[in-house]
Amino acid sequence: MDEEGYLLDKSPTEYSLPRLYVEKMKMEKPNKLPSKMINEIKEILDELKGTPVSADKIFFSQDGDVQIITQKGLKIIIGKPNMLYQKSLVLKMLWGRIPNIEDRLLYIDLSSLPAVAIMKKEENK
Repeated sequence: MDEEGYLLDKSPTEYSLPRLYVEKMKMEKPNKLPSKMINEIKEILDELKGTPVSADKIFFSQDGDVQIITQKGLKIIIGKPNMLYQKSLVLKMLWGRIPNIEDRLLYIDLSSLPAVAIMKKEENK
């Protein structure tokens, strides 16, 4: 996606941005994301700058839910992109308290802040 929200086939090599996946949706102009979504993507990327999270993929569903997949495959379920500051604080706290978090967890679900959920990977027996 460029600065104005137009979807590009390939991102410029000088940027190391995560890949963006958007479910089929109505667009104002061909290959141009809605302004609200552009602002949400920018806000998510800004919040991730303050965390040790290295996002590989960002998924947007038609109903506005967001998921992030890290470079090592950990799924971070943001849900609706509201309360991003609080969600990033919880994410930073978990990252600091769980050693090797990306190797140990399948997902972190931040969609409901009062009830954050994590799923551990099954250990090989």
